[in-house]
Amino acid sequence: EQVYTIGGMCDSFYEYLLKTWILTDYEYKEGLRMYLDSIDSVNEHLLRLVVDEKRNRKLLFYGEHWYGRWRGRMEELTCFMPGLLALGYYHSILREEDSKKLQFQLTSDELRLIQNRDVHLKLAHVLLDSCVSVTYN
Repeated sequence: EQVYTIGGMCDSFYEYLLKTWILTDYEYKEGLRMYLDSIDSVNEHLLRLVVDEKRNRKLLFYGEHWYGRWRGRMEELTCFMPGLLALGYYHSILREEDSKKLQFQLTSDELRLIQNRDVHLKLAHVLLDSCVSVTYN
């Protein structure tokens, strides 16, 4: 099918990319690279700012891409993203501190994670607000 989503039946994929890098004590470099590439891709293709006219506020959320068209449907399962982005932020700090303390060189993808961490954390905050607003209001 030509359906792209971070919701049901694929949400775990994105989590496992980052978590395998973490759980292998940062040895599974391909997991980190794929995580960063996928975050860039879903942000480019699925992330949208929409106006909720009913609540009179702007919301940022991940929709879906169905057969060449963006669809503004947000599943509750996409609300894992704020936590995942925050987890990446946290481990970017740990890696940076460890590299200074233990004097080792970070990989280009680890540097990329560090470079993007502030943007990812800000995005996590906004997404969390949108998830709470849509889910509980």
